[in-house]
Parts: sequence; structure tokens; C-alpha cells
Amino acid sequence: MARLYSNENFPLKVVKRLRELGHDVLTSQEAKQANQSVPDEDVLAFATKQNRILLTINRRHFRLSGSSHGIPHIWGCLFSV
Repeated sequence: MARLYSNENFPLKVVKRLRELGHDVLTSQEAKQANQSVPDEDVLAFATKQNRILLTINRRHFRLSGSSHGIPHIWGCLFSV
């Protein structure tokens, strides 16, 4: 199954369901990166370093982050609600 990293704005209800389906989901809260105003580029870099797909609903800030900050492009999931 997929290795995922959920940004602090991502619904915990969805995280729970993804885990029930067998996915390995690490939350920003579990990684001790929540509520610290971590820059979006650092959130993406952390997920990349951990070999995880970033889950976020903050697509406005993450749309071009990787390519504009020297982070290798990895496909991710952007949810918009």
C-alpha cells in the first residue's frame, strides 16, 4: 500500500479511513510538525525525504512548490473540498 504524509489541514477522518484500507499514513501531528507555521516547501521536502506522498487540501500553495524549489518531482494527491 501507499506511504502517505498528511498535512495538518488534511481531515483526520480521511486519514483514519486510509489506515483502515491498509495505507501507511503519517500525520504532521505525529511528525511533530503541526501548528508550527512550517513553510509549504519544508512540508513537501519532509514528505519527499520520508518517501511519502503528500496529502493536502491546500492546493493553492503546493501546486508548483516542488519544481520551483529544487525538490525532485513526485506525484502527489491534492484534495479540494
